[in-house]
Amino acid sequence: MSGHGHAVPPSTASPQSPPPPENLAWAPPKLHRAKVVHPPSGENPAILSLDPQRDYVIKLPRHGLRGTLEINGGHNVVVMGGEVKVPSTANQTDNGADGTDTAIYVRASTGTVHIEGVLIKADDDTLFDGIDVNAPEATVQVENVRVEDVYGSLTSMHADVIQTWGGVKELDVDGLTARGDYQGLTVAPDLGEVGSVHLKHVDLTAEAAPQTLARDTVGGGIMLWLTSGTDTCDSATVTLKHVFIANRTGRIRSANTVWPSPTSRLACASTVSDGRIEWPGLPVSGAVTIGTPPHGSFVPEGVPGKNYHSPGYQPS
Repeated sequence: MSGHGHAVPPSTASPQSPPPPENLAWAPPKLHRAKVVHPPSGENPAILSLDPQRDYVIKLPRHGLRGTLEINGGHNVVVMGGEVKVPSTANQTDNGADGTDTAIYVRASTGTVHIEGVLIKADDDTLFDGIDVNAPEATVQVENVRVEDVYGSLTSMHADVIQTWGGVKELDVDGLTARGDYQGLTVAPDLGEVGSVHLKHVDLTAEAAPQTLARDTVGGGIMLWLTSGTDTCDSATVTLKHVFIANRTGRIRSANTVWPSPTSRLACASTVSDGRIEWPGLPVSGAVTIGTPPHGSFVPEGVPGKNYHSPGYQPS
């Protein structure tokens, strides 16, 4: 992981041609007599009411799922490849309450939910969440996923790339590229217990919203939020490995794209040295590197989506 100087400059390597992908860290769960489910496109949300004692494979539509997907229940569940596009008709004022503005919602699952090779995006000028989790009994694995243009606001839609607001037993991420102006990964135990979080090969970019959304976006720019609220040091156990945050907002300092920030005045405030952000006062190991990965995005365009091919997995 690079870390010389006060910031790591953007790489000159083409983001379209990173090194050959490593095997992913977490294989899909073993499935027993899994039922294959084909969620329909055009429903918002498409709610899958699954048996919490049964395994499932969810096949996204060949040409992409237009709408949002709620995985409600299920034991071991696998989503491999495909595209989810949140429509502009989503309710963008209720902070995800009706599920129409959350691309993938994992709720009340009991085993391992494996989401791999999925491209998540939205219609132009649409505020939305990427993946929300309310499954305190489940392990959720997110690998080789790309989430584009996550714009939100303090006053309307608190848009997140991934949020564990309802709790999760374990969150494992290997290969995630995302950009937006509001919040990236919110892994704080706010409304439910978060057991452990492992973040590997993650690159997040804080960027200004388009001019067309200037009136709708207020605040944000925090790409990794670790604690409950703004006045506690309550955090899950988090492991960081090859995690990068690039700041292109022109509004906030790069060190303030995380929470707790170095200026938070909390006992668990982060520290910054040689372009690396760390949290000695939290159960957080590893660091965030300010800048971009030296070989380009971990999940470049064209890797996730309708033609996804998994690189395989490391031996368990």
